[in-house]
This record gives sequence, structure tokens and C-alpha cells, in this order.
Amino acid sequence: MATSGFGSTFVLRLTGITYRQLDYWTRTRLVGSSIREASGRGSRRVYSFEDLVALRVVARLVRAGVSLQAIRRAVKYLHAHTRRPLSTLGLISHGNKLFALTQDPAKMIEATAGGQVVIAIAVEPIVKALESEVGELRAPHKASLVSANS
Repeated sequence: MATSGFGSTFVLRLTGITYRQLDYWTRTRLVGSSIREASGRGSRRVYSFEDLVALRVVARLVRAGVSLQAIRRAVKYLHAHTRRPLSTLGLISHGNKLFALTQDPAKMIEATAGGQVVIAIAVEPIVKALESEVGELRAPHKASLVSANS
């Protein structure tokens, strides 16, 4: 993506957030303008493509019902514990909890609870494996019942 950046007019159009949200999130450093910050009255912030992605992620989390307080806690934790910016992380929200995906698809980090590791277990493969194993175990049992009745 181009490195020239985006002014607030384009940011608002591309992210679907209001100017009030953009200004507040930037001033409170939830998501900032990484190319150029405002340096006084009349100066303009310039946002990178990654900033746009992060702003849209935050906007979607807010629309999904995650509180700004929970998002702020998660962003603070993630900035302190990962080199990856918010724009590159896989996130899952459940209520006011925000989970960041890790390299291991079976593990997530709950970013809103100080980094508690959450283990994800896919139940469907377990069910299929057990059905197969139960079927194999029953087959010899049925064969012995048939020969005993003959």
C-alpha cells in the first residue's frame, strides 16, 4: 500500500467511524496516526494503511458489543506482549472478552484478562474418532455373539 498516508476525510469514509470516534481514539492513543500526529491547531494527522485496519477492527469490536474499556485493556496488553500490530492479529470476541489467536491454532490468549492462555479444543474430530473406534471395538464383539448363537 502507498506510504503517503490518509487524511481524516478518507479515514472516516474508509472505516465507517465518526470524526468524534476518530479524534477520541487517537487522542487517547487507542489507535493513533502513525505517519504524522497533529502538532497543534490546524495541523492534520496522517494515518497509515495499518492504522486504517486497526481502526476498522476497533469499530467492528465496538459494533459487536465489546466495551471500549475491554478493547483498550486488550490493545494495551497486546502492544506490551507482541510485536505484531493490531492490524495483523486474528481476534475473537465473546461478550467483553477479547481473544488473540496465536501461531498454535489450538491456543488463544485472552487479552482482556492479562494474557491468560485459553486452550481451544475442537470437539467434532474427537467425536468422529470415537465413533470410528467404538465401531471397531463393537465389530469383534458382534462377531463373537453371532458365532455363540449359531
